[in-house]
Amino acid sequence: MMTGYTQLINMRYLKVDRGMETKLKEGAKNKTSIYNSKEGQIRYFIFLVSTGLHLGEYFRVRYEEELSGFDCNDPRGNDYWNDLVGDLHISYYAQRWGYV
Repeated sequence: MMTGYTQLINMRYLKVDRGMETKLKEGAKNKTSIYNSKEGQIRYFIFLVSTGLHLGEYFRVRYEEELSGFDCNDPRGNDYWNDLVGDLHISYYAQRWGYV
């Protein structure tokens, strides 16, 4: 069991189909406004990678302060994501990082 202040993230890279970047960004914006912007909802963040091996790809992060936070899922939000933008990208290299 972890004690004290911790930061944990699940992350994955999104390789977006050429020409679909704007559609992915708009889809992420819509999904966030409905399912991930209110207090108590699961939070996701998406960053555009601007250097290195993953240049031009996106980095999607879910942040939690406790490992048990990952026990909660958002099936409606996840289904919405998959229906809206699931066919625009490939997800890969998923990891979980922790700062203790």
